[in-house]
Parts: sequence; structure tokens; C-alpha cells
Amino acid sequence: MFVKIVVIWSLLVTAQVQGGDKVLGNGVQLKNQQQAFITVGAGGNCNYNEVQTAIDSGDSDVIRIARDKTYFENVIIDNKSIELLGGYANCTDASNDISDSQQTIISGFGDGFIVKIETSSNENHDVILRHLFMGNGNKGVRILAHDSSIMNVTLDHVRSYNNTNNGVHIESATGTQAHVIINDSQMDFNKGSGVRCEGSGGSLILTGQTVIDNNQFSGGTGGGAWVVACDLTIYSPTLIRDNEAKYGGAIAASQGSIVTLFGGSEGCENGICFGDWSSPVEISGNDAEKFGGGFYIGSNAGVLMANVLIKNNQAIDNGLGGALYVVDSGVVLAAGGGSQSEEDCWSPGACLQFVGNKASQRGGVVYSSTNATVDITGALITSNRADEGIISYSSEGGEVNITNSVIANNGQNGDGYSDTYLFSNKNGGQLVLHYVTVAENHSTSSLISNLSDGEVNVHSSIILDQFQPVFSGEVLQSYFGCVIAHENLSFNADESVSTVNYNLDQIFVNPIQGDYHLVGGSPAIDYCYDIPNYSINEDLDGDLRGIDNPSMIDLHGVYDIGADESDAFWEDDLIFEDGFE
Repeated sequence: MFVKIVVIWSLLVTAQVQGGDKVLGNGVQLKNQQQAFITVGAGGNCNYNEVQTAIDSGDSDVIRIARDKTYFENVIIDNKSIELLGGYANCTDASNDISDSQQTIISGFGDGFIVKIETSSNENHDVILRHLFMGNGNKGVRILAHDSSIMNVTLDHVRSYNNTNNGVHIESATGTQAHVIINDSQMDFNKGSGVRCEGSGGSLILTGQTVIDNNQFSGGTGGGAWVVACDLTIYSPTLIRDNEAKYGGAIAASQGSIVTLFGGSEGCENGICFGDWSSPVEISGNDAEKFGGGFYIGSNAGVLMANVLIKNNQAIDNGLGGALYVVDSGVVLAAGGGSQSEEDCWSPGACLQFVGNKASQRGGVVYSSTNATVDITGALITSNRADEGIISYSSEGGEVNITNSVIANNGQNGDGYSDTYLFSNKNGGQLVLHYVTVAENHSTSSLISNLSDGEVNVHSSIILDQFQPVFSGEVLQSYFGCVIAHENLSFNADESVSTVNYNLDQIFVNPIQGDYHLVGGSPAIDYCYDIPNYSINEDLDGDLRGIDNPSMIDLHGVYDIGADESDAFWEDDLIFEDGFE
């Protein structure tokens, strides 16, 4: 599974944007047109007064819908390539293609779908919905592919609102393909998932100014998005916020689904652009009643994310995994952009952020169990809370690997959170910290707890705390090498471990202001040899590792330890400029 995820990480986005039949939308040449377009509206100069009547007429594959009335209909598009285009004040404007881009309202009756798109009998169809408001039904948009068919659907500037079930529901039966793009749209205040996609032939792209918010799937799975054996790609500046579910407040994925989040640009196709370097994908303010405030990832599903902000999500009732709940061989690979350039990252030096996530029980940021793997590199991790394992809780073969990251100002004890241990590792769990800076945290017990055959490996890192010991638990199952810490009595410290007085020894440029760069003369500079078989050769913001500082004596080697490889002897070090702001 892990190898499969890595391969898909490099190929998936390109395939979805450029791949043949997967290109959807605005430039599609529709077939069998009898007229260039027909109009629908309240006026006497309209071709039709009802949307369904216009579709069934077969007069044209382009239907322009005026917003001079509300359409109380359940619309069916069955085995057709068609465009339903709102955004016209009246049929005169529709005839002259004068659009004000305001949404035409199609309203349900509290039950049934608003728009149902279905294809079968080995047919291939392209459907576009634009400038439409679909609300007050059971499901806003229902998309079904049957019988070896291929369906391409674009939802552009639409809103699916206040439905008693899902905002958008995509289903592809075995042997079919259903490829959907949602651009500049909103799915909100639905009583099911904002978007749901199921079936191995399904793929969904969220892009542009798309917002999925305030969906409340009480007792269900995936408040913002729920994917089952379907692939989901999310581009910035898409925002998934303030959704609720029992499992996976923002996103739930299972049965081999691949979820890709990318805060960067992948270009444009047919008038739709994919991604924006100036913004992250934002997952914020989502709640899980139980597990996975941000993400619930299980049964061989994978998440790949770069340049993402995961903020203020929480797992509430005996909650596990404030930001990430990963189980059953699920995989999460999360990375920051590793660049000092604003052209390549929305927040230079902190392109990946986990901020203010909470778990009422375990794993404020990460809960990893039952052979799941979570890799985080190039991250700022701050202001998170939990009863146990403020940053991570790993058990039963779960792995948590954190690299090139700053972990600072987490926990505070109070407000309903015990904040016991920064990292809790037990029952065969595995914790790896490489090139990590840990400072100014507020746990109420040791920073790292390792019990019941857990394994801990800490290398080339800085761990500083004024109050708690570094380690507690099974010492023989732990390794610390090339570490600067505030004490070395609680763990197995080899000859490459040093202690400092954090109150007296200056390590960082300005930790009070959130600048954890290595100050000139810091004992962490030119401290260590390289980690064997370590594949990442850059620090948090893209500086090459292992640069020899001629003004420092090499203690064990030329590699600086912690998240930053200092360049202070060349110029002022501004990687964590303005305290990550």
C-alpha cells in the first residue's frame, strides 16, 4: 500500500487534469444538436417554462435557464450529453447570452433529488451544470454511472444547499467511470456529506473557490466529504470548514480511496484552473463526534497532502485524532513546500501547518493504529491539545514519523484537556522524530511516553522543555542519537547527546516571537553526522543539509540538528520570518 501511495502521489494529479477522457467541461463539443440553444423561464418569449420539459424535448443540448422564476422540479438527465446553464435574468438575456452569473434556483420538496444525472447501456456522456442553486431536496445532485458507461460531469458556480441527505452524491458501478469536477461552488447546510463519491471508477476534483461548509451528518461518516473506493483531489484555495459527523468531520476515506490535497497550481484546462500557489487547501473548524475531527482514514485508504492548513478541528466525545485518525493500514503522507519563495508556498517556512486541533482523549494531531502509517515533513505544529498524546498517539503497529518540523507551544493543561505527554507510544506503536525542533510545549508529564513494546527513534533533533523529563517508559525500546536536550537522565543517551540550560544557552533566533531558526553560534550548528539511509536532504524551507559553517567546530559532523540548517554565517536567517505569520 505504501509503495502504491508514493507512485500515485507523483502521477495522480497529472492524470486527472490532463488525461484524455477525464478532461471535462466548457469546450466539449456536444452531439446531435438540433438548435444552438433553447431557453427556459417565466416569460412568453421562452421556449419552455419547465426545465424537465426542455430536456425531454430534445430540441437542443444547450439549455439556458432564466432566473425569473423558481423551478420546483426533480430534474432527470438520462443518457444525454447536455448543458444546463443558469445565470440569465430572463429569456431575452438568455437568447442574447447576456449572463449576470447569478444562480437560477431549482428547489425540491424536502424529498427526492434536485438533479439526477444517469447514464447506462455502454454510452459516454458529458454534462455541465452552471450557475444553478439546488436546494431543499433529499440530495442536491445525484450522479450514477451504469453498464460500462463513461460519464464526465462539470459543476461550475453551483450551490447545493439544505438537502436532507448529501449535497452531491456520485456513484460508479463496477466497470463504469464517473469523473466529476466541482469548480467555484458551495455545498452547505446539508444533513449528509457535502460531497460523497463511491465506486472504483469514480473520481472527483474540487477546485477554485469551492467551499464545503456547515454540513451536519449527525451519526454519519464524512461531514465534508466521504469517499469509498473513489479518488478525490482537492486544489487550493478550496475550503472545507465547520462540518460535523460522527467519524471524519471534514473528510472520511476508505476501501483504497486516494485523497490528494495540493496547495499549488497545476495549470488550467477548458477555462477551469487547478490550484493557487498563494493559498493552502484549508481544513478548519470541523468536528467529529468520535474519531477524526479533520480526517478519518481507514481500510487501505491514503491521503497525500502538500501545502495544507489543518486548523481547529476536534474529536469531541472520547475523541481520537483531532486532525488525523488513521487506522487499518491507512497511509498519510503530508509535506510542506520546502521553499523560501512566496511564489512556491502560501507561507514560506511553514507551508504545512497543524494548528489548534484537539482530541478529548488521544492524539491531538495524529492517532495512528492497526498498521497505519503517518509521515509528516516540513510542518509547523502548534497550539494543539489532547488528554493524552498532544501531538500523536500510536499503537498496535501504527507508525508516526515526523521530520523537518517545528513542534512548539502545544498543550497548556486546563480547559478540559489533561495534556499528558507530547507523544504517547504503546502496544507496538512506532514513533520516529528526525530533524525536529521541540520547544516551549506544556505537557503535564514526560514529552515522550513509550510502553508495551513500542519503539522510539529520535535523531538529529532538539528537545527542550523547562519542566518535564524527555522520556518515560521502556528505555530499552528507545534510541536517541545526535540530540540536544534539557536533560539526559530519563532515556538511553549515547555519546552524541548533549544537554543545555535552555534558560541560559541561546539556541534559537527569537523563540518568544516564534522564530526557531538557529541563532549564530548555536550549539546545534555543525553538530552531527548524516542519518544513514535518510532520503531528505533539505531542511524545513529548502536549504541543503550538511553545509559546513567555517566558524564552528564540527562536533560529530557538519549537519545541523533540528528543523533548520542554519545559513546565519552567510546572511540574516529569515526562514521563519515574522513568527510564521
